[in-house]
Amino acid sequence: MGTVIAAAPITITLGLNLANRGRFYQKTHRQTETAIAQLQQRVTNLRISPIPT
Repeated sequence: MGTVIAAAPITITLGLNLANRGRFYQKTHRQTETAIAQLQQRVTNLRISPIPT
């Protein structure tokens, strides 16, 4: 019985860690995708813009 009580906080902590890790990965992935898209847009705009004379 004591082992079950002692294991409960560890099990909860590991479960929350796993859930947070998934959310962190998704958030980081979205931010990276957004940054790449913005950079691609800037590069495209540089290619389209005429060189000032």
